[in-house]
Amino acid sequence: MAFGKGQKKSPTFGQKLDEQTSKIDINRRAQKTLIRIIVSALYDAMKTGLTEESQDIVNSDQKEQIKRITERFNPEQSADKIADAYKNNALD
Repeated sequence: MAFGKGQKKSPTFGQKLDEQTSKIDINRRAQKTLIRIIVSALYDAMKTGLTEESQDIVNSDQKEQIKRITERFNPEQSADKIADAYKNNALD
């Protein structure tokens, strides 16, 4: 399965939520969105660290930040952090 495929879509920031949606649900959705952003950055860092090219990355507009992550974590460390995010059910 390719990265990012099959993920559930959550409401965008401008989209109206059901009036019955609790603050806890909103916070949970925001946390999942933030974790997905972090995972996509780690994925890009992992991919860039393996190929030393920044082509075909998810966050192509954030190349400098991805480079910083690549300098901090090697590809295996990035992969471990991604796996931890899924293992802890943060993205279910």
